[in-house]
Amino acid sequence: MVLKKNNIFLVLLSMSSTIYAASIVTYSDVKEHFEEAGGEGVDVVIMKKPNTLATQCASLSDVKVKYIQRRYGEVTVEAKSVKACKVGPCKLRLSWRHAPAGRLSYQVKGHWAKTDCT
Repeated sequence: MVLKKNNIFLVLLSMSSTIYAASIVTYSDVKEHFEEAGGEGVDVVIMKKPNTLATQCASLSDVKVKYIQRRYGEVTVEAKSVKACKVGPCKLRLSWRHAPAGRLSYQVKGHWAKTDCT
């Protein structure tokens, strides 16, 4: 009987820690580039802190580019802008480029994590 109670407790404990540790995700606005002769540049994307963390301290823990349409091009997130983001909203710098006849359409997916307010 004691063994069953311990097993149930361990299962519930592992489930609760997984739920608590789940990351909170936000998405940026969609950015598009489709210059005929190709191009390159820098976009500044604002990542807003999610409403569920509005009264708490949080920072971006991970950032990924989600391509909606990609043809002969790429987008890279400047690492310094992610590290500098300690409190939301955050301004991220993204370098982009595409070849002639290329096209880029993307948005940024940001994972937020609770942090200490110190």
